[in-house]
Amino acid sequence: CVSEWSHNFRPDYLRLHEFLTGSLGAKRLLALTATATRPTIESVTNILRIESIVRSDRSFVLKELLEEPAQPRVQRENLSMDVKSFLSEEAQAQELINILRSPEVCTHSAIVYVR
Repeated sequence: CVSEWSHNFRPDYLRLHEFLTGSLGAKRLLALTATATRPTIESVTNILRIESIVRSDRSFVLKELLEEPAQPRVQRENLSMDVKSFLSEEAQAQELINILRSPEVCTHSAIVYVR
């Protein structure tokens, strides 16, 4: 995550806009989130210099979004996080298969991070 609120934050992320627009010549930037809090949204839009924010129901400028009553302020109840460690890649792969085949994931969304 490019936000300083993330545990994965790296100081070089502060230069991401410069790299994307300068070195790569990007004309448009897109940042996606499903659960970001207001401070994280503000951080990401500032780092990437994004002026327009689109949510599934309408578009905003940052100030409007931060004042929007419907914008979540805390983590949602339907989200959970679990951390597992495995001794082998085979065990890790099997657990990933088990997760993806589970009835809960088959009927809902899941994000799996693998290191």
